[in-house]
Order: sequence, then C-alpha cells, then structure tokens
Amino acid sequence: MPKICFVLPTHWSRWSGGAEYQVRLLMDHLLATRPDWEFYYLCRYAVPDPLDPVRVVQVGKATLFGRFGRPLFMDGRQMLQQLRRIQPDLIYQRDAGAYTGIAARYCQESSCRMVWHVACEIDLLPFKPVFKKSLPFLWINHRLMAYGIRKSHAVIGQAHYQNTLLQQNYGRSCAAVIDNFHPVGESSCEKISDPLIVVWVANFKTVKRPELFVELARRFQKNTNVKFLMIGRVQKIVGGADVKVLAEGIVNLELTGELSQESVNGILDRADILVNTSLHEGFANTFIQAWLRLVPVLSLDVDPDQVLEREKIGFCTKTMERLVDKLQLLLDNVGLRQEMGQRARRYAIQNHSLANAEKIVAIMEQQLAHLSER
Repeated sequence: MPKICFVLPTHWSRWSGGAEYQVRLLMDHLLATRPDWEFYYLCRYAVPDPLDPVRVVQVGKATLFGRFGRPLFMDGRQMLQQLRRIQPDLIYQRDAGAYTGIAARYCQESSCRMVWHVACEIDLLPFKPVFKKSLPFLWINHRLMAYGIRKSHAVIGQAHYQNTLLQQNYGRSCAAVIDNFHPVGESSCEKISDPLIVVWVANFKTVKRPELFVELARRFQKNTNVKFLMIGRVQKIVGGADVKVLAEGIVNLELTGELSQESVNGILDRADILVNTSLHEGFANTFIQAWLRLVPVLSLDVDPDQVLEREKIGFCTKTMERLVDKLQLLLDNVGLRQEMGQRARRYAIQNHSLANAEKIVAIMEQQLAHLSER
C-alpha cells in the first residue's frame, strides 16, 4: 500500500486558497479511485476532523514570532521527525516555500520520491531583496524553496509559460503541464441580474492589488445599472492600502468578506463579469470558476499562455484606462458578453474538467514505479 504525503503549510479546513482547493479536489479523486493508497497531510495550520479519511499531521506553532509570523523554516526539525515516522513513498508538495526544501531534504535522505506542483509564477522568479526587517526570513525561505525545486523528482506546471520560467531559472523542465480543474456542474444559459454584477475574488494581499478594483468601482459609481462585489478576507494590507477605508462612500461597491467556494460559485452564477487585478498568478482558479458559469474575464495583467485573448473569452488590458474601456464595452454589449461567456464555458469544459486530476495521479504513479525498480 503506497503512502502518499501531501505537504503544504495550510489545510483547506483552515484556509481555502487556490492551492488548497486544488489539493482538496485531487484528494477527493484519489480517495475515490485509489482506495488501497494511504494518505497523510502534513501542515502547520488545520482544523482537525476525526472523521477525515486523510491523516492530518500538524507541525510547528501558529504563534507570533516577534513582529512577524513564526517563519515556516522553523518547522524543519519537527517536519523531518514526522516524515521519518510516516515514511511516505511519495510527497506531493504545493504552495512553494520553506516546506518545499524541507520535504526535498527528507527525500534526499530516503527513497521517497517528490512531486512539486507550481502554484504561482512568483515561485519560479529570481529572488528580489525587499529591504525590510523580514528580509533574512524571506531569503532563507527562498533558498529552501530553490533547493526543493532543484531536488524534486518531478515538476508539474499549470501553464506553458511556467515551463519556460523553470527552464530559464532552474535549468530543468516540467514533467507535465496540467491545467487546473474544477467540477463542471450545470450553468444557466441566461444572465438576468439587474443591476449587472462585476465580481472580484481573491485574498486581500499586496500582489492581488484590491485597491485597483476599488478604484474601478469608484469610476463607475455614477452608473446605477452596475454593482461591484469584492469577495475575500477583508484585512489591511501590510505596508499598503486599507481597502475598507478606500471603499467608504462608494455606493455601488460591496465587500462581502470571505466566502465558501460554494457561495463564490453561487455569486458567479448570477454575475456578468469577473475582474482580476493581480500582478502575478499561477493559473487563477477564479478564471475557471467564472468561465464554467458563462462569465468573461477582464484581467489587468495576468493572461496565462494568452488564453483570454487567444480564445476570445476575456481581455487582458495592461493599463487601468484600457480596463475601464473594456469594462464599459462589456457592460454596454450584452451580445458580446453572452458570446464570450458561452465560448468560455466550452473552453473550460474541454480543458479544465476533473479529468485532469487523473493526469496528476499518472505522474505520481510514474514516480512510485521508480521505487519498485530498485
């Protein structure tokens, strides 16, 4: 019975970001199709469920460390102890950082194989020093991450541009490029929202630039036929904008707070346009969720493999002024919105269904086969 250990800082029970949600879907597929495999989930943050068929193993402490959160690399000794106790045959690691390097270190001392899955293009970029008090922690984190990327036995990318970055910065190639996946589900063929709904979905982080969506809503606040929804954990961005303060007085803007995946999908079922203001992404799960619900995507900077423009299922504007123009175009043109939305759903069904989970499992089985060859 193969032992598989998922290694991420956070379990989806505590925080359901893009990486955690993809792992949750993959785990559901594995539990359904590989009942003879044994699964562990090693992390710092979790809300343990005694009925969970996956054994969740927590390491480290979630307490504050000075003015900063306790650095993840400080979990190293306990992580290695737990991995030596579990003795997994394969580690699947996502959400790159210190845990990537620690997991790879365990594999170097054992026969365990490791699959590393890219979660964001930032994982593949050279380290750029940011001169602040946390710089030493960031540097150690990056060094461990880079070690793990180099030492992992197989790398899975989410888009072809990530394979290019991997080749440029690490001198290796992805074992496979596998699109993120979501349950297809049913979707209404009509959008009947009044007013029209423009949605933004992300964690409130500096890289997501939520303040730009607030500015977008402000520019359209005289348009009584459009409502802007911001979905995500509302928090002040460290060293950046206080979005709640910026949003005060903008009558067409609503901050919903953090919602479940099911609630987000319910809103997207009624929504007309999804806006993304991130500086970097991997392959945004929200893109796929929107496409499956007939919603075109307006992105300021992110267009993985130029899919928005190539498939004509959205726009990547690169400037705020062009973002405003394209949003106005879609708001005014119901026929264009519907045409883009229908193309988007067809594209998502063809390329982002749960069938892609089995492609990841195939990479896992390839790595497990190396163990039997020894």
